[in-house]
Amino acid sequence: MGKLRFTLTYVLFWLIIVLSCLLAENFAFISTNHVGGMSTDSALILSLATIALLVFFYFSEHKKNGLKFDKVFLPILIIFTIISICTIWWQGSRIFINIDDNYKTSINIEATEKVSYSLQVLAWAGFVYALVFVANRFSISRKWIKWVAVIFVFGMLAATIADVIMERESIKAIFASTYTGPGLQFIIYNENVWGHLILVALFSCIVLNVKKFHIFYYVAMVYFFTVMLFTTCATAVFVGTAAIVLYTFYEILSRIKQKPLKMAILLLLYLVVLGLIAGTIAICVKKEVMVFVNFWKFISGQILNKDYSTLTSRTGIWASVLRLVGQRPQDVVFGLGYRTGDLIFTQYFLASNNHGFAVKSTHNAFFQVLLRHGVLGLCLYLAMILVFAFGVVKLFKKKQYRVACLYALCFCGLLAHSGAESAVFFSANTSSVYTTLVFFLPVASAVQGKHFEELNNDLQQYEIEKINPTKRDIVYFSQLMVFGLMMVCAFSLILVNIREVTPIFITYLVIIGTLLLAYLLVPLFACTLFGKNKMTQLQGLQQFIVAPLKDNYVGITAVGVFVFLCAFISPELYEFNILTAILFTVLAFVTYVFIVTNLAKPENNVMKCYFNSLLLGKLQKISKEADNG
Repeated sequence: MGKLRFTLTYVLFWLIIVLSCLLAENFAFISTNHVGGMSTDSALILSLATIALLVFFYFSEHKKNGLKFDKVFLPILIIFTIISICTIWWQGSRIFINIDDNYKTSINIEATEKVSYSLQVLAWAGFVYALVFVANRFSISRKWIKWVAVIFVFGMLAATIADVIMERESIKAIFASTYTGPGLQFIIYNENVWGHLILVALFSCIVLNVKKFHIFYYVAMVYFFTVMLFTTCATAVFVGTAAIVLYTFYEILSRIKQKPLKMAILLLLYLVVLGLIAGTIAICVKKEVMVFVNFWKFISGQILNKDYSTLTSRTGIWASVLRLVGQRPQDVVFGLGYRTGDLIFTQYFLASNNHGFAVKSTHNAFFQVLLRHGVLGLCLYLAMILVFAFGVVKLFKKKQYRVACLYALCFCGLLAHSGAESAVFFSANTSSVYTTLVFFLPVASAVQGKHFEELNNDLQQYEIEKINPTKRDIVYFSQLMVFGLMMVCAFSLILVNIREVTPIFITYLVIIGTLLLAYLLVPLFACTLFGKNKMTQLQGLQQFIVAPLKDNYVGITAVGVFVFLCAFISPELYEFNILTAILFTVLAFVTYVFIVTNLAKPENNVMKCYFNSLLLGKLQKISKEADNG
């Protein structure tokens, strides 16, 4: 597998992750309907763009970084992908009738939609393969994972604080017993989704305490749990309660053996204080102190008194999944297909259960996989989870008890949550990517025990000339990028809908004019920068206007023809809006950077060499820290 030693492929890898998440989200940004998903045209364009970037990525890894494909998982994933695509295409028209009241609903998946779903399967498969193997084996160190978790935790802290400020009137209404809503939602359209994100932040605090207990993250856990109560997401509240209690007892027991016992005593006092607070609240409720009574009424009504005999209607949803999948033998084995399963299930549920309630998912990760990919996909999914469960067991055998216990707690909590919500791991949506990276992959890396050993071997074989770029090199490279951005912006003007929106059209013209002015005036500034005695204006014209185009004409021409054809043909096939037009520009520029930098002559690619030398220095620093540690 590729070692992500080149900066461009590293950046490309994360761009693929971003686009894959955007493609797979249940609520799309490229849409006027946040729960309806993006249009078929937008999905097609984004899928093709993601697949193209995957091809670029794997080609660069194979050519530059010596990528070797996995001989076990890759064939399995290829077969699974082919079967998934076949499943999509053999879905015909479906008609569902409720025999009690003759309610009838039908669904017919058009050929264009099947093409879109098939491309999404390809993008998902390539993404999962890159994520699980490239990131796990060679890119993600424990320290890097820590910073991802830190950013997420602080981001959620900021978001929840903003949530409290923005919904302070609702919070006041809760304590005044005048609140009638289901729970705090903030910018998320669903309080359950918001509760899930806060729960993941709570578990992230546990991960950040894996190496050493930090009181700040412990306090953050308690804060997240308090905010979670106001979301009324029952699953998150129950799982969060269990996580905090078990984590607290673990920290107490682990410190009883240590001297001094200060931290164990503090945590015991913390439990005592929590008990006193709970007792005080109970007494105040019994004494009918209205503030506490109203808050308890909110918690009791919104969380404790839900219909848990049916797991808040989930058992009916799961029974519907089993009935639908069991209608045809091939659906039992292969499922109803990626995305088509959700589409068919929504209509089936409307007909068979509740005509006024459209279920968007199965509210269970395992049933979600069964619906989409059948028993075959469910077995593969469970096998991937068991691999990481085995990893935790192996950590216990290696006597890494703290890491093993805390990760086991996170795994069990996340799996429990996925039993009540459609939080599928090893998928392309944002939440799945984060939980896979932070909670699953570090355990696999720790179990393998090869990360730093392989890193040292790479460094011994990886020889690159350390280049300190001159000011001329930087200007040359900048000119090449400015010209490329100017070119793709100009071709983006061909898109029909941009010209219909005057502000966007004018904005593009201003950008193009600014870039053109910068490209032409650089020689004058270059003369001032380097000194007239070192470079004349004629020399600046030759080196920074003519040379970038002359030296790289093959790559520039190839990209220019490709982007022009795409910009010319696309409006005839797809309906562009403002966001897809901007996306087109970004993807065209990424294509330009990738092709031009890979086709450039070595002597004209000094900046790329410089980036590589910086990355090499980072790898050497990590290796040195590992040796010292």
